[in-house]
This record gives sequence, structure tokens and C-alpha cells, in this order.
Amino acid sequence: MQKGIVALIAVIGLFLSFSCPNVEASQGHASASSLSGFVNLLDLKEGKGVHSVAWSPDGSKIAVGDDSGIMSIYDSSSGVLLKQFTPHKNAVSAISWSKQGRVATGSYDNTVKIWDSSDWKQVGDTIQNHTNQVWDVAWSADGNELTSSGKDGKIFTYSPDAKYLSEMETTVTGLARAVSWEPAGDFLVGFIQDDFTNKPIIYKWSASSGKIKKQLAINVTAYDISWDSKGSLVGVTLENGSVMLIEPDLFVPQRFIPVSASALYTIAWGTGDSKNEMVLAGNDKTIYTATSIGNKTGNITNAHSDIIMAIALSPNGTMYASGSRDAHAKVWGDPHPQIVWHVPVSDAKNVSVMSNITIKFDRKMDEPSLRAAMTLQTALFNILVRNNNTYAVIEPQGKLAYEARFTVSIKSSAKGMVGGNMSADFSFMFTTENSPASPALDIPWLWVGVAVLVILIIIIIAVLASRRRAGKRILPQRERRHGADR
Repeated sequence: MQKGIVALIAVIGLFLSFSCPNVEASQGHASASSLSGFVNLLDLKEGKGVHSVAWSPDGSKIAVGDDSGIMSIYDSSSGVLLKQFTPHKNAVSAISWSKQGRVATGSYDNTVKIWDSSDWKQVGDTIQNHTNQVWDVAWSADGNELTSSGKDGKIFTYSPDAKYLSEMETTVTGLARAVSWEPAGDFLVGFIQDDFTNKPIIYKWSASSGKIKKQLAINVTAYDISWDSKGSLVGVTLENGSVMLIEPDLFVPQRFIPVSASALYTIAWGTGDSKNEMVLAGNDKTIYTATSIGNKTGNITNAHSDIIMAIALSPNGTMYASGSRDAHAKVWGDPHPQIVWHVPVSDAKNVSVMSNITIKFDRKMDEPSLRAAMTLQTALFNILVRNNNTYAVIEPQGKLAYEARFTVSIKSSAKGMVGGNMSADFSFMFTTENSPASPALDIPWLWVGVAVLVILIIIIIAVLASRRRAGKRILPQRERRHGADR
């Protein structure tokens, strides 16, 4: 009987635990609301024309490949040169940085190489599958596969340790200019410039099998291809200065967006709030921004003094880098530092009283101005500046008060290492969890009813059991009396 009561009480506790609110604060994230209106934040000078640019996964570094075969690694906030070496004998035509920190380089010397960005030592053997210039390399979203395309019309995939995996099948021979991975999945898109018709065939492949899933022939020379960050559109830049958007499942053109009067050579899609925007550039030395519904939102005229060969968006979506034959790589962004996300989110409730407050900026911040600009209302705190001065952590001195509302404020006097101050004061509020001694006031009545019902069942069972035991005691007493009467 006691075991049964204990089990029922445990069930009640389980029911009530489901009714209690979650005390963990969720993360907040917000990237740039628009990619237009940006200004030049950094100018990185190379020895020869820049063919490729890529950001590190944490956004703290930029890799730049030039026509002499040199790759330079820069601090993305200060422009300081961190590393420079010569991975190839000819132009570094493509760079891709995986989420695990491996960097793939493709070159006009017909090779692909993989580097460990922690020490810049080569991983595995040099990949020599291509018989002509390598024009593009790209890591899958999970970093577990690498693909390359080249002037020989071949598209290959490899493992992160440079082992050959497969070749994509094609229906024509020609030039394979560019490839792009589905944001989350097994599919690749790319195109071959048909030698016979001189027109591109755009393909969608299963990367694991190499089989063609869809293909589309168009009548205009294509230069770059990119899957958007949502996986809902594929953008292709064209010689006539427009971008073609393809619906990836049916694999048919959704629309053509006129952007420039001359060829577009490169495309990058936005993320977060700017997920429907594209950054485009090419022959006329201008950087354009446009939306997926066809609106041109801005342009930077004479961004470079020669053809722009590469555009790469920062991982947090608030800046982009460009590379040009004028031997410059440039970083563009809002002149004012941006807050990318913060934890707790605005108006978060039931935040643990043991929580730290973390704020992520889109660039390296000036530490003295940042410390002076930050406050946590009604609490004593320490400020920790981490990750290349891009994170600020407010660490309360002891536990925060229960059931209290706190305000975090960052004054506009906080300034970045590139650009200027923040454009305006920024603040957000959150509320801490209830005191353990205080009953939660928002317990759902359904669970209260269930708990009461279970308690009543326990009481009834206990009463019935008690009566049954009393009945058993009365029966032997009567039997003894009957025996005495005999």
C-alpha cells in the first residue's frame, strides 16, 4: 500500500513539473536588416589582382587569394595581416572556409589543397583530379564534404582530409565555372558552359550519388551560382547584367532581375533579416544590392577601379568583402557597430538568477569605450570582453534578485575598431525567475485539477484499505467469542 501511494505522489510531482515555466533564457539573433547603404571599412592591399575572398566561421578573419598564388589572412576588424604564404603556383581562384576551420583553395595551377587554419599546415595530399584550371571550391554546410569545379568541365567531391569521393555526371562538355551547396542537404547546383552551343546547362545533382536530378538550359552566358540561405532559391549571375532566380524543386526560372548594364561575375545572399537580399558585382566595378522580388536597394559605384571578381558575406550577415583585379580586397558595412544578438533576449522571463548577460557585436570593439558604455541597472557586475573583442559578457557579482526586472544598457559612445560609434543607445530588459519559496502563479488549472483528482483517489484508496483492515480485525474477535460460547 505504501509503495502505491509513493508512486501516485511521484505522478503528481511529474504533472506539476510540466506546469512550471522554463527558466532558461533563449538566445536572440538579429542580423542586418538591409545590405545597402554600406561604406568602406577596410582596404586590404595585395600584390596582384584579387580573385577570391572568404570569411572565417566566426567572422574574425578574412582570407584573400591573389593572381600570384599568394593567400593572405587578415584580422577582419583591424585589417592587420596575420599570415601570408604561397599555397599555389598560379592564381588562387577560389577559397572556402569550413565550419570546422579547414580552408580549401583552388588554383589556376589545376590543383585543390586543404589547410588547417589553426596552424596553416596542409591537410592530406594535394588534389590533382582536374586537368585544367580550378574555378571554384565550396564546403557543404556541415563541413563534411568539399566540391570543386574547373575549366575541364569536371565537378568532384572530396572528404575533409582530401580524399576523392565522387564525380558529378553531365550531359555536355565545356567549362564548369561555379558550384553551390544546398544550405542543409545533399544537393549541389552548378553549370557547364557547353562547348558546342556556347550556352550554359544548369544542373542540380545529388552529391552523394553524383546523379543529375534536374537540368535547365539557358541562352545567356552565366558566371556565378549561389543557393540562398533558406534553400528556397538559386541565383545565377548573367553576362547581360541580370540575375536569374531558379525555384530549386521544379528547377524552372522564377524571374529575371535586371541589375547592371554589363556582366555580373559574383553573387552572395544575405542572412537573417536580410535573407531575401543579394549582393552582386562584376564588370562595371560597382557593387549592387537587390531583393529576391526584383527591387534594387542600393549600389556602391566605383567600389573598385577594376573588375570585381568576388563577393563574400560575413557569417553574421552585417558586412561583406569584395575582391578585384585592382589588387584590393575591401570590407563594407554599416559605419556604426551593430549588435548581432544578445542573451537573454528582450523581455525574456524566468531568467536564471545565476545568468550572465552576453552581447555579440558585428566587429571588434574598442574595449575602454565599451566598458564605459555598458550598465546593468540595479546590480553590481563585472564586464568581460572576449573573442577578439566581439563579445561583451556582463557577469553579476553574486546572484541576481528573484522576480526582478533588469535593464541592460549600451550607450552610443561604444565604438568599433573600424567605423565609428554605435548609431544610438541600445537597451533591453529581462525578468528573473520566481523565488523557490514562492508558488508559481501561472500553474495551468488543468494540471491543478489532475493533481486534486489524484489526491482524492489516494485518500479513497487509503480509507478503503483502512476499513478492510478494521474488518479483518473484527472477524477474529467474533470467532473467539463464538468458540467460548461453545
